[in-house]
Amino acid sequence: MIMIPRSFWITISVLGPALACAAGDIPPPPRGDADLPSRSVEPPIFYVDTTSFLGDSAASGVRATISVPYSQLNFSKSSEGGAYEANFDLVVIFYAGKRRQVAGDIWRHHVTADSYRDTSSQRKTFTTAKEFLLPPGEYTLEVRMSSVGVEHGSTAVRRVQVSKPVTRAVVLSAIEIGTCADSLAGPSDPEAAVFTASITRRFGDPLPWVCARGEVFVRQSAGGPLRLHLRVLGARDQVEADETFPLTVASARSSFAVPVPVRELGPGTYKLELVAEQGGERTSEVRSFEIDASRINIERNYDDYVELARYFLGDEEVATLRNVPAAERRERWSAFWKELDPDPDTPENEKLDEFLSRVRIAADRYAARGEAGWRTDRGKVYIRYGEPDDIEQVPQGFNSPAYEIWRYVSLNLTFVFADSSGFGDYVLVQPSNSSF
Repeated sequence: MIMIPRSFWITISVLGPALACAAGDIPPPPRGDADLPSRSVEPPIFYVDTTSFLGDSAASGVRATISVPYSQLNFSKSSEGGAYEANFDLVVIFYAGKRRQVAGDIWRHHVTADSYRDTSSQRKTFTTAKEFLLPPGEYTLEVRMSSVGVEHGSTAVRRVQVSKPVTRAVVLSAIEIGTCADSLAGPSDPEAAVFTASITRRFGDPLPWVCARGEVFVRQSAGGPLRLHLRVLGARDQVEADETFPLTVASARSSFAVPVPVRELGPGTYKLELVAEQGGERTSEVRSFEIDASRINIERNYDDYVELARYFLGDEEVATLRNVPAAERRERWSAFWKELDPDPDTPENEKLDEFLSRVRIAADRYAARGEAGWRTDRGKVYIRYGEPDDIEQVPQGFNSPAYEIWRYVSLNLTFVFADSSGFGDYVLVQPSNSSF
């Protein structure tokens, strides 16, 4: 690891959602600069992320990163061998105001896959990035993707804020969250740490070494030690960990990579906040990441996960998971989901992925006072049936509580929840004979 002189400190605090080490969370709607990457609404599915970077004289710029799973590419057999090929166009446009184009670019990409199995993989991805210098202001970023020779494509949109060129003594770039090849005992140069950015910022079993990297730009010393405070905040903003690292900087502009203490975090959505401070000068950046519901601690939470599977599948389906000796639980849990895999020939298990996705959403979106979201009535219904076709919200009346009415049209099901306490603790009141 590369350590550079002029000492400063990094303090890490981790704050997590109201879900100790049980079920998974999914992010709520984007909150300011802490939003998770954007995703195209229609196939082909791809992801778009943006981070600020420091240009000359610490001017602000935007780095747009696009990632496409191989399963979303239109592969065909190569005429020159056994490989498979996909060709597609990416169009990036920045709009200001009412659709006034101010920047953009277009690329044609060529991707090869060694085997047919790779062409359907969701884990293999093509990722590319490009930097843009833009005047300060708020922009709409639109990214379009289309396969060569295919008329229709897909689009992803996200908001981007470009700050004014900084004049502060200390400036911090945006944080990138990803993985390092090995555990970091302390801060390091990103190259030495072999950092790989994660476009989805979602981590699960097997849990990698998660780390964050960025740049510190010191225009002039503000006096005293320079400190970086790294916090991770979740749904309830509770502190899960708090650590301090010494870091050294060799020049006015230096890169760093620091470990993120996620080993003890339960599944959920977290905001990673990094604050650089020296002599009263402060600057900060925020990013979000997820620990997904595959981060299962079978030894401590086996009964909870069996209960979650019951919400998703029903009583009879999970009978074989009950009363399993502790030494056999992890193996039995894995075998259970393998039996339900609708397409065993692919590396993904779509049934398990759907289960984990619903648990993440329920746990974060429907958390109530002192109750994890997956334990609430709305969370249980969501895990079983997924996103309702329609949600009607009835506000609180003079003598009546607020209601939410969920309708699943294709299933001919309706659920009514009442907020009797007035604090968002919705309880299922219809049907009264629910199996939950």
